[in-house]
Amino acid sequence: MGFHIINIVNRKLIHNYAENEVELAKLDIRKDTIIYQGESHWIPEKVKDSEKYSSWSNGWFRAGIKAQELFKVQAKGKDLILEELFQDQESFKSYTNTAKKTSIKRGDFLIRNIKNLEIDIKCWNFYEIEGEMFFNFKVQHYYMHRNMMEFTQTPILIAVYENIDDNPNPENLRMFEIDWIRENNLEIIKVKNTGKCFQIPVKKTYEGFELLELYRNKKQLTTKCISNKD
Repeated sequence: MGFHIINIVNRKLIHNYAENEVELAKLDIRKDTIIYQGESHWIPEKVKDSEKYSSWSNGWFRAGIKAQELFKVQAKGKDLILEELFQDQESFKSYTNTAKKTSIKRGDFLIRNIKNLEIDIKCWNFYEIEGEMFFNFKVQHYYMHRNMMEFTQTPILIAVYENIDDNPNPENLRMFEIDWIRENNLEIIKVKNTGKCFQIPVKKTYEGFELLELYRNKKQLTTKCISNKD
């Protein structure tokens, strides 16, 4: 295990690697030099230039990760058993092999003790139009979830936390079913840097864990149940 050395020269990061202390002694090491010991492939990356880490500079991306962790905590308080659906290529391979050229999207968790429901956790901005609150749901993602449902024969739910300053609001969680989108005439709008989206009225979605409780209690679910909510 060698040494990584980072200097800032003309406001740029200059990286060098030394296999041992003899090589380390030959490098330019200053009082403000950053040094750490590690394998040679543990190369530091500037976030904006990194394919792997560039997303982490976006507050909305980090908010989504925090929303998933918050959902785990709140779901545990509701005695729900979650199984995480990993998003790496190896875990996703069996789905993509089946789907072939069809675009699909995987949720974040299976709820093992409620019909193995699949649920995707989001953290989005809510906005007001003429006194009514809305959030947007990408049309493309709707079709990708629909395709996944056809393969798995498992209902998919979307859980949306309100995004406040790039943090999920634990007091404002809303849920809806993918099937509900198909069976309701929702307005489609074009959103800058996002594309076509369904405009979802917050009041027509289920509050908190209400939708999951309906599934748990095996009550009959219909689109009318959600469409008539005020």
